[in-house]
Amino acid sequence: MTISIERARELLPPELSQTTDEEIQRMLNYVYFVLDFAWNWQEKHPWETFPKRERKIQDPESVFNKERHISNRMPLKATLDQKIKWHIEHIAHCKCRPIPEGIKQEIQKRLG
Repeated sequence: MTISIERARELLPPELSQTTDEEIQRMLNYVYFVLDFAWNWQEKHPWETFPKRERKIQDPESVFNKERHISNRMPLKATLDQKIKWHIEHIAHCKCRPIPEGIKQEIQKRLG
């Protein structure tokens, strides 16, 4: 299947109305190349050849709390106090990762 330059010109948005025939042909050639590649790749590598990957959890205690992550984001340009407070609350509700070393050292320094 091929598209004529005239038909391609009709499909272009108004801001590209000054596009030359050569540029349109180059765009069409690129689209044909991408579609051909995708079609041939799909024939050689059908999706069923890719097994679903099982999620590996090294530590059963490291549990990701999606709701917590969505509702309690770190403030933009957070101060050190805000970062410490956020990480302490985070570790209490979600065990997806440990507190970063820099924050951990600052907490220990403040606790004496």
